[in-house]
Amino acid sequence: MKFLDTHAEKLKGIEESLGPDGPGVWLEPKLIDDELAEQVCTEIHRLGDIEPIRETNSKVQQVFNRMIIDLTKENDFPRTEELGLRLGGFAVGSLFEKFPIMKRYSIDEAAVQIYPPDTELGLGWHRDHPKDDLIVISASLTGSANIRFSTRTPKNAKEVSLDDATDAGMHVKPLDVVFFRSTGLYEHEEGVNINPTHCVSNIGDIEPRFTIQYRMNVNASDYDNVPVNNKRDRYSLRKSLTSQGE
Repeated sequence: MKFLDTHAEKLKGIEESLGPDGPGVWLEPKLIDDELAEQVCTEIHRLGDIEPIRETNSKVQQVFNRMIIDLTKENDFPRTEELGLRLGGFAVGSLFEKFPIMKRYSIDEAAVQIYPPDTELGLGWHRDHPKDDLIVISASLTGSANIRFSTRTPKNAKEVSLDDATDAGMHVKPLDVVFFRSTGLYEHEEGVNINPTHCVSNIGDIEPRFTIQYRMNVNASDYDNVPVNNKRDRYSLRKSLTSQGE
């Protein structure tokens, strides 16, 4: 596997990488403040109802504990929400000139995924759900992993070998953030899926890999999940991401 180098000539920046001629993914190293990362992990472990590893209706192999927070509703995770606002603001500030539709981007859902150390394949070949609008933000708080990419459409991801031909990959470390291109970021031919095919493999053997996927739209049911705050009231007023960017 060859690794994508975010500083190489072929990756001119986050705009080009997420655009129609790019790989559909961008790695921003050490974007998360280490103190905030620790606070988020503590908050989730203390207050969260983290599910054990379980079978789902998906054909994609999933080896991680999970918890979903609906950020459009009242919740008990202010630091987790703050991290999402910061990263969403960074994304809007970085992308809206090339992709004006990013002005309507919002962080609506936080999907916590905790992978056991030394797992060979934590999340099998897949594409993010078509209802995940514009971009998906993957925040890595602890642990490391490789994210591999393929030009193949994962029609049956469980049967695709980890050694199947891949185009490239990333080694993701604590405090790194990965931005994935998703539905509607730019105009494209109807029926074309612009979400990159990828998998998460080679989880480091020192500590669990603690990640949060921040998404636009609340798609928990599409992933066979239920938010922990599903019965809470919806916010009457939400913070704007554009004021959070650096």
